[in-house]
Amino acid sequence: MNVFVWSLKQTRAYGSSLAVLASLSIAEVAFRVLLPWPMKAVVDNALGDGIVPGWLAWMPGAAGGRERLLFAAVLFGLLVQVAHQAVLMLHSRRYSRTGLLITRDVRQRLFLHLQGLNLRHHSKTPIGDSVYHLESDTVCFEKLLLGGIMPLVFSALTLIVMFGVLMSVNLSLALVSLAVVPFLFVWIRWSAKLIRPGAERTRVLESRMTARLHESFAAIRLIKSFGREPYEGQRFSGAATEAMKARVVLSARQALFSTVVGTLTVVGTSLVVLVGGLLVLRGRLSVGDLLVALAYLGFVYGPLSGIANTSGTLHEALASARRVREVLALTPEA
Repeated sequence: MNVFVWSLKQTRAYGSSLAVLASLSIAEVAFRVLLPWPMKAVVDNALGDGIVPGWLAWMPGAAGGRERLLFAAVLFGLLVQVAHQAVLMLHSRRYSRTGLLITRDVRQRLFLHLQGLNLRHHSKTPIGDSVYHLESDTVCFEKLLLGGIMPLVFSALTLIVMFGVLMSVNLSLALVSLAVVPFLFVWIRWSAKLIRPGAERTRVLESRMTARLHESFAAIRLIKSFGREPYEGQRFSGAATEAMKARVVLSARQALFSTVVGTLTVVGTSLVVLVGGLLVLRGRLSVGDLLVALAYLGFVYGPLSGIANTSGTLHEALASARRVREVLALTPEA
């Protein structure tokens, strides 16, 4: 069975908590849709033609002149911001609680399974390797679900919603914003082939380093009795250096990945500013509409960057999940 599918099956018990997180994420997307419109009302209506937009007509006093319209627009923006922050707070609290619960349950399950394995397994397997499984690899489901899949899904949802609204504001700007998307797609696919092997190798080497550490302290009396401290120091130093080099290479690849994605989004934003500015100068677009388009553009490229940045997290989580599955596949004593 594919390790991704296997990981999802292991987390079915947390469906209700994940549903709450999904609902809060949807609410967050809805508030993001509303965020830019008060500024448009201020620029185009309160400071411009003085006409009350239909979506703001329900606010008390909005139709009483420019000053009242300005007050109503600012008050509406404030209410949206406060509600948005409240949703973010609830999401953060639920996110932390769910992640810690998943990791705790996986650790308990893996600990009991390791205890049930026969002595032959424990005599062949370094203690540090088992400890690394329990300490680091068990975070895999939390990273996979909360740090990978859910951000990926809701980044895609945000991208679709925001791009749809951007098209309703101005089709030309929406199409210009897509100019960099093919380059992003190609870069993401190519970089994934480099990041995944590096993530797996880093996990193996860090596990080996932890094993060296525990072996040395477990036999500290023998080491000191025979004066083997320098030798053990060299062994640990070698393992630590290999793990460090692997982590540095992986971090460099992830940094390059994020840098290229960031550069492409900046290029796309610059193109939209250029085209939008020309449309404003020619009277085909209002300043408020341009501000709304730029705000939504950030919400479009932000999810694209988020999708790109979760790639490394997903590969590391899958590498750890693969190691956890290998341990759980071992048959315990009857």
